[in-house]
Amino acid sequence: MQIEESGTVVEVLDHTALVRLKRSSACSGCASAGQCHAGRGEREQLLEALNEIGAAAGDAVRVAVSARAVMNASAKIYLLPVAGLLLGAGTAQFLATAFISGQAGGNAAGFGGIAGAILGVLLGRRLGSRTATGTAPLPRITRIVAGVDSLSNPG
Repeated sequence: MQIEESGTVVEVLDHTALVRLKRSSACSGCASAGQCHAGRGEREQLLEALNEIGAAAGDAVRVAVSARAVMNASAKIYLLPVAGLLLGAGTAQFLATAFISGQAGGNAAGFGGIAGAILGVLLGRRLGSRTATGTAPLPRITRIVAGVDSLSNPG
């Protein structure tokens, strides 16, 4: 299963192309984030994608990213901080109750949960940057929809 987005080819490289996409909420957690480049502000991004179908600059295209890559990225982005929160809170409460007092356990759980969530976010970013260094498959252009010129001048 794949997730597809629409975009416009900006530049053609050897076997890849830079595609301008509108930034969606799924972009922040995408496993292909390492192939993305700073786009124009917060609304757009440039994505490097395999160009096996020969799309040219100016073509409107569909770009596919595997759903598995998106799920893996989502787990790193969302599940690691939640797991860190729960683990940090539980560990801190247990240790404070065991070594200090029962009253200290509640406060320690709050601080431990915050620390665990922060560590989860940092771990997710670290694992995400490892994925971005080349082990994740590149997204690929699946089809050419139309050239930008033919969209703006239908006659």
